[in-house]
Amino acid sequence: MVFMAIMGILMALLVGVTPYIWRASKEAKAKANIEKINKALQEYMLANGSFPKPLEGDGEPVDLSVKVAGEFSSLTNWLEISTSNLVDPWGKGYMYTRVRPQSYTLN
Repeated sequence: MVFMAIMGILMALLVGVTPYIWRASKEAKAKANIEKINKALQEYMLANGSFPKPLEGDGEPVDLSVKVAGEFSSLTNWLEISTSNLVDPWGKGYMYTRVRPQSYTLN
């Protein structure tokens, strides 16, 4: 009987902590993806002299999960980034905005 009570308490603790563990795991994956994308963008800039320019022009956000064509297709080659890293753990694409040729934001 004591064993069952202890097991019940442990299971209740595990069920209560699980959402926090999942959230922390997703946040860690998102941070790792952003670091990979940032490294790829820096390598691209070093090789080409500027960050990739979207067809929409500077200042316009681009969803990297959708826009892996043209100049952006070469990003997947830098540091072996796969297209799955261009979508965050919540299923949204990372948004890239080139502010100037030497500056960008990533959300």
